[in-house]
Amino acid sequence: MRSTRLIAILVTVVLALVSCSRDPNVAKRRYLESGNKYFDKGKFKEARIMYLNAKAKDQRWGPAYYKLGLTALKLGSVTEAVNAFRRAVELLPASEADHWDAVVKLSEIYLNFTREKAYLDEVEGFCNALLKRDPNSYDGHRLTGDLDYARATERFKVAMRDEGRALLDKSIAEYRLAEAIKPGQVGVVMQLARTLAAETQYAEAEKLYRSVIEKDKKFQSAYTELYRLLMFQGKPGDAEQVLKMGAQNNPKQFGYLTLLAMHYYMQKRRDDMVGVLNQIKTHAKEFPQAYLTVGDFYLRMGDGDSAVREYREGIAKDAAKKATYEKRIIEVLMRQGKRTEAADLTSQILKDDPNDNDARGLAATFMLDKGDVTKALSELQAVVTHSPDNPVAQYNLGRAHAARGEWEQARQRYQKAIDLRPDYVLARLSLAQLQVTRGDFDAAIKSSQAVLAIDRNNNNARLIASAALMGQKKFDDSRQLLDAMLKANPSSPDVLFQLGVVNLAQSKYKEAEDAFRRSYELNPANSRGLMGMVETEMAQNHPDQAMQLLQTESAKVPNRMDFLLALGNTAVRAGKFDLAISYFEKVAAATQKGSKAQGDIYLRIGESYRRKGDLTNSIIALQRSREILPDNGVVLSTLGLVLDAAGRWAEARQVYEVVIKLDPSNGVALNNLAFLLSEHGGDLDDALTKAQRAKQLLPNLSEVSDTLGWIYLKKNLTDNAIDIFKDLVNKVPAEAIFRYHLGMAYSQKGDKTRALKELQDALKYNPTKGDRDKIQQLITRLG
Repeated sequence: MRSTRLIAILVTVVLALVSCSRDPNVAKRRYLESGNKYFDKGKFKEARIMYLNAKAKDQRWGPAYYKLGLTALKLGSVTEAVNAFRRAVELLPASEADHWDAVVKLSEIYLNFTREKAYLDEVEGFCNALLKRDPNSYDGHRLTGDLDYARATERFKVAMRDEGRALLDKSIAEYRLAEAIKPGQVGVVMQLARTLAAETQYAEAEKLYRSVIEKDKKFQSAYTELYRLLMFQGKPGDAEQVLKMGAQNNPKQFGYLTLLAMHYYMQKRRDDMVGVLNQIKTHAKEFPQAYLTVGDFYLRMGDGDSAVREYREGIAKDAAKKATYEKRIIEVLMRQGKRTEAADLTSQILKDDPNDNDARGLAATFMLDKGDVTKALSELQAVVTHSPDNPVAQYNLGRAHAARGEWEQARQRYQKAIDLRPDYVLARLSLAQLQVTRGDFDAAIKSSQAVLAIDRNNNNARLIASAALMGQKKFDDSRQLLDAMLKANPSSPDVLFQLGVVNLAQSKYKEAEDAFRRSYELNPANSRGLMGMVETEMAQNHPDQAMQLLQTESAKVPNRMDFLLALGNTAVRAGKFDLAISYFEKVAAATQKGSKAQGDIYLRIGESYRRKGDLTNSIIALQRSREILPDNGVVLSTLGLVLDAAGRWAEARQVYEVVIKLDPSNGVALNNLAFLLSEHGGDLDDALTKAQRAKQLLPNLSEVSDTLGWIYLKKNLTDNAIDIFKDLVNKVPAEAIFRYHLGMAYSQKGDKTRALKELQDALKYNPTKGDRDKIQQLITRLG
């Protein structure tokens, strides 16, 4: 009897539990409580899962969103925090404290991460609500102070100084009110000190910074900001004492000593600097990063040899970190241009540990720099697969994709590197440059601005922004940006070169020549200023002057291959093919045998012979180029074109097929192969498929449309052919070959009148002799 009753009790309990689990209100509270327990223990990932479960049970339950926002902040997920707090503000009643805490947290996020007007206006609304609820709201006044300070800095950026000062005054007043309501809060005191410093009230700002230090001797920002304030006032002695005080109060925080060493470096007190750096090394047992820190300091100062010395000393002291130090040495060697030594050291690391992923990535970048793009790409993909969270590997993989012209893959890798390390300036610059190259100018400007937000003195970002503005035809805006840069640094060859480009784009030839000349004079080792002058002459149709300019400079330094190469390129453009070939052959003879550079020169020789009409020698040069660059699409496509023109159709077909196998999206090769197949006994269905694919890839290229129309004509799909050729004639009415083909299509359809009209019109537009003979023969046949 007892056992039966026990079973009944158990059944009742189980049923009760099932009932509770099915009740969403009970379940959401249980998830929230479970999440709170995880949160209190610091297990934020687990807490997040519980809060998400609670939200899933009730999409309009404010407490779940509020807790989710707090957890997102702990996990560093700002976007999720914003979304969660937004919903919490909407759903939690204003009578609850969590509603107002969500308002405060959301305002703090906006003020920390954005200066967009819409978000700042939203913060203003929140501040007004806080102060309406309680005129003595501490958070209301401090956030209003933060808002005014943020708006003031934006006004100063655009030279609206009076408005900026007025906002600073308002900010100071708000911080003083907040301080009066809740005295001694470090955050408000620091902000008040910053604002007073901006208003040049240095004495009171210094007093506030010192009060923070007295209250909390570990508060690093107070030391560093006070140091900067004193240096700004020209008080290096007092500033030095602040850093010493920081080091004394925080003996295990060696960053103060590093800052002190930097102070001595800036004051040109090298012996004192070395003394502090040596002091850091005496703490190597308690500070394992000591030698790395000292070596990195020298590296930042541009003293690579001293950096290497410290890294080698670090190896001697701590052999377990040998690979780490060696990678730093490689970085120094790379900066010093000692790439061979860097590659040798990388090989040694891999010999000791073939699975060292960082070393594999370095080795792959050396392959990339040598032009072995395919092998580098494969190795970098393996490195990224092994360490997907390595931003440097992601960036270099993007470089490899860019080297192959795989722009979207490159963009994705650069973006991934940035996501992993938002302050990775090199990845952001490469992304911005890629966006300019692809014509995405708005995105390039935004990417440049993102770099400047990290490094406001980054001239490369400004140069990319000016290039993007040029791409948008905003030449005056681009010039204004460059003029400002030139004012700050009148001797910048980079800025002068870019200014020359802007002038050239606006046909301001005299100004362009002056800018290019100054750029070249400031940096004669870089020939781009000289080439800018050459381009200016060519733009004015002065090829002889351009050649003379190059010949004069080349005569000064006969062994400069870049000058000879430029002479060859300019001679090609001037139609002086024999002269171009002679220059290219000199460069090829002086270039490392079998190198990518030599393969590129043979390509130029082959192209020069092709333009000259010497197909035999063109094929010889292009085949030599192919031996060195077997997977180069440009080399193969050019070789296929020349073989086709020489009547060696079987060989041309094979080459085109190799190109398409290497790059199935090569529309030019698809088009050329389609035409070859249609003209020389190939499968017309195969030709049509390839032509249609080429049309998809290159929809605006007339030659591709012409090939497609020609194949329709061959297949007796006359109406399709007429549609294609009519469209071409409308777009390019002065092209004789398109009118001739349209006439052929009308003739095939039996429309003799229209055929004769198009053929007779074709003769008016100077067809080649071969085409003229064919047109007249068809007119004769039609009577």
